Amino acid sequence: MLAIIIFCVFAEIVTLRHASSMTKYISHASSLIGILLLLLFPLAQGAFYGNPPVIYDNVLFSLAEKNLQITTPIDLINLSVVAFQGARKRYPTWADAAKKNGHYFETSQQHLQSKMLLAGRVDLVLSDRTIFKYFLRDAIKDGDVQPSINVHSVFTEDPMNYRPVFHSRKIRDDFNAGLAQLISTGRHQELYDYYTK
Repeated sequence: MLAIIIFCVFAEIVTLRHASSMTKYISHASSLIGILLLLLFPLAQGAFYGNPPVIYDNVLFSLAEKNLQITTPIDLINLSVVAFQGARKRYPTWADAAKKNGHYFETSQQHLQSKMLLAGRVDLVLSDRTIFKYFLRDAIKDGDVQPSINVHSVFTEDPMNYRPVFHSRKIRDDFNAGLAQLISTGRHQELYDYYTK
């Protein structure tokens, strides 16, 4: 296990040195930090799960003019799909169906997803509703008419998949108390609304 982690750290350092843009640099630096944190703070023992501060509502988006009917993974065959980084781990059956023809890829740069859909470079975007809506607003130029977009709700989300993990019960309890206060006062929803409306 240690050898694999050391190899991953080395690979990320090499990639980091040759990053061609700030976005790639940040992406690889984040991966390196994540690997180092796993090495320094393994989650196997003594982890305390907090309440989920956010619940992702992942769906597939398509342009309405394409009139796509998506209900099962088989429906993705022969379609091009761009998804958030790590989506294949969460939805392997769906990703594998799209990947059969090589038309599936993931990106950590979610701001590109809506632009790719609007430009007709992909048939479907797999993203959280709120994240997609935020970036779609920015992708539509001033004065442009927003195209009609279909939402294909084919996934069932488990809120427990999005729980933060703490090494201290006290910090977890403080986090949960703070989150409960934000939710009860309506501030949590205000923050969502601020970034999505």
